[in-house]
Amino acid sequence: MSTYIINLDKSIYPGGTSEAQVAIEEKGLVIERSFRLALMFRVQGDEQTVASLPGLMHMENAGSPHNVSLQNLNLDHLNLTVDPANQTIFNPKYTGNGVGIYLVDTGIKSSHIEFESSTITDLYSNFNSDFDDDVGHGTAMASLIVGKNLGSSKNAHLYNVKLFNNNSDTSTIGEILAAFDEILNHHLNNDPSKIRIICTPWVLDYNELINDAVAGLLAEGLVLVCAAGNSGSNISSVSPASVKSVITVGAYNRNFEVTSFTNTPWTGTEPTSPSFVNYG
Repeated sequence: MSTYIINLDKSIYPGGTSEAQVAIEEKGLVIERSFRLALMFRVQGDEQTVASLPGLMHMENAGSPHNVSLQNLNLDHLNLTVDPANQTIFNPKYTGNGVGIYLVDTGIKSSHIEFESSTITDLYSNFNSDFDDDVGHGTAMASLIVGKNLGSSKNAHLYNVKLFNNNSDTSTIGEILAAFDEILNHHLNNDPSKIRIICTPWVLDYNELINDAVAGLLAEGLVLVCAAGNSGSNISSVSPASVKSVITVGAYNRNFEVTSFTNTPWTGTEPTSPSFVNYG
């Protein structure tokens, strides 16, 4: 007996989740979790029985690890402050009033001075009640969103969704979908007519289940802003950036050429070939 994440075809089950649950249980499978994401389930049973489910679109062993790529940042991001003598404050025209943003990352060091005027709520953690950032990536991304000096949406409400605990982490599809499901629950239970954005500044190898989940989030009115990735590949090879209806963010130089990614000074220990932003 193994545990699988599955996605069923909605056209086969016009009655929705309840009809799909009946079909799953009639096969003798055990439902461990019904995701709020459209017709996605975590089920226990043998592979052959799961594969025989009517309308099965995709299935994957729930415990299969996936390498998740986040740009490796210096730990100084957790401590650095703006030099008062050379302080430059970004003052965008629009500041995100009334907008909610879910940052799915390595957590946030909310005590950082950049966030002294920010609204940050701990929403979900893959590590019990640990929402803090030990590696700097989530804190750096949060500073670009709601930081008092750098923030592009200083007045937005930022929700901390801690999914990773390392810049080069592994995660399972079940863990990623659980985080997405918690976001969707929060959105639908708190005036779903309000604009809310999910920021995913990471990539993993192309995965149908992740892309289907993202399509489900979009269908519920959420906006996704996804990193293109930094491996010099076409975004069709990664998720969730390959979903055509998300906002995928890469980088170009002043000549509108896909640029190398150099966010920290070269120390002489990195590979000699630069890491280029994904394209497509």
